Parts: sequence; C-alpha cells; structure tokens
Amino acid sequence: MRPSDNPSIRRRKLEAVLRRLNYIISALNAPVAKIECPYWITPRLAGSCMPGRGDIEKWAELGVKTVVSLAEAWEIEYYGRWGLLELRKTLMNKGMKWIHWPTPDGYPPRKLDELVELLKEEAAKGSVVVHCVGGIGRTPTVLAAYLIATRCMKADDAIREVERVNPAVSLTDQQYYALLEIEVTYRDKCREARA
Repeated sequence: MRPSDNPSIRRRKLEAVLRRLNYIISALNAPVAKIECPYWITPRLAGSCMPGRGDIEKWAELGVKTVVSLAEAWEIEYYGRWGLLELRKTLMNKGMKWIHWPTPDGYPPRKLDELVELLKEEAAKGSVVVHCVGGIGRTPTVLAAYLIATRCMKADDAIREVERVNPAVSLTDQQYYALLEIEVTYRDKCREARA
C-alpha cells in the first residue's frame, strides 16, 4: 500500500485542507507577519528569504558553511538580482559551499528525502542556510522535513516548530502532503532509533 492510500494519511490530508481554510480566513484579518532572515531552527540549520549582498556578508560572519538555494534560476536572477554564477562565486569567495536544488514555487522539492540526507551531512560539517524567495513555503517545508527525520517529529509538530521561529510560514497542500510522506518514510527509522 502506498503511504498516500493509508486511511490515517487521507484523514490528515482532509484535516490539512480544513486547517488551510481556517488559516486563510484568519489571515484575511491578521496583520502581515514580518520574518527575520535567517531564522534558526537548530544551532546548525537556518531558513532564509532570498539573500542580498549584505545577507551573504552576515552569513559569513555567522560562520555559515553551506547555502542551499531552492529558488529556480529565473527567481535568483529576478528577485535576487544575481546571476547563478555570480551568486555561486560570491558564496565561494566567502568560504561557503553552494547547493542549487531548484524547486518551483508552491511545491515541495523533488527527492525531498535525499535533500534531507544531504542536509544532515552538511549540518554535521557546519552551519547551513536554506533559502527560497520569501522563506515561507519551500524553505519551511525542507526545514520541517529535516526535523521529522532528525528528531522523529510528526509533520504537524515539525511545522509548528518552524512556525515558532517563522510565524509567516505558508505551506501549500502539496508541501504539507510531502511532509506527511516524509513522516511515513522516517517512521520505521525512528522506531529503530528508539529501540
């Protein structure tokens, strides 16, 4: 049985839709949340919006070793006003490794489980910043997936943990469903780790 066929997952997907509707209704009346970039979810993993030149300087001062860009090439050029090679060179000149994992806005990254494993490896070497454009959809999806994998959290708990440091989190249904899939993927590994 595929994880998406699981009745428990289907129920949680329906709950996600209802939660999303409640979120939309409350968001219409709420002030816009301002986020501080980067926002740290662990001592070695942070999320961010699209970096500017000043942000790269700040990240270098903070000791960031790896930057994972989820934004697509056109977004980096349009919103970040960077060429891909220019961004890569700027990060390398500051001693940072650059990983480009382009993901369309509103969607979870492809091979999210592989990205989580890569983040675990990079975080073991030093601080990592994950960014997209706004830092509120793709990036929180990846950060929550990391928490699910490394702390054996449920998807909803991981999302709340990211929301604690970034109240502007706004996941699409596809991103939420991907986190439910990650929860199922890591469930057995977490059980083994606890045993």
